[in-house]
Amino acid sequence: MAPVPSRTAKRLRLAAGAILLAAGCATPRPAPPPALAPSQARLWFYREFSPAEPATSATVRVNGRAVGTATPGHRFYRDVAPGTYHLGVDSYAEAENRERDVTLAPGQELFVKIATLRNWVSGFQFARDTFYVWPVSEAVGRAEIAQTAD
Repeated sequence: MAPVPSRTAKRLRLAAGAILLAAGCATPRPAPPPALAPSQARLWFYREFSPAEPATSATVRVNGRAVGTATPGHRFYRDVAPGTYHLGVDSYAEAENRERDVTLAPGQELFVKIATLRNWVSGFQFARDTFYVWPVSEAVGRAEIAQTAD
């Protein structure tokens, strides 16, 4: 015959379950961004979250000017005038695809994943990650930013 759990043990399990349930339900969803003005274009920058992803951050640049920081699991956007832009991300190594030129039309949204290659450069007691600017399709970008936070 199996031992009958005590009332205290039952209460503890019930309380733990309620806390876990509340924690999962309490995750705030980011507010949707304001509507894009027809005369503007929007650049979305994001990094996916993965336990294997390095926790380091990278500065994102548009035309050489810092516009934000790419951190795992987060996104940000910048509304810009239509035109051609030089996108880049600060990276330890001078790597191909670290910079891109893009042309945006009025009303266009471009989704740019900041991808990483972990420990691309390493040595005795140090390692450096390399970051890449990776434009993705609108369908992929919308699905992936839905999994990120502001």
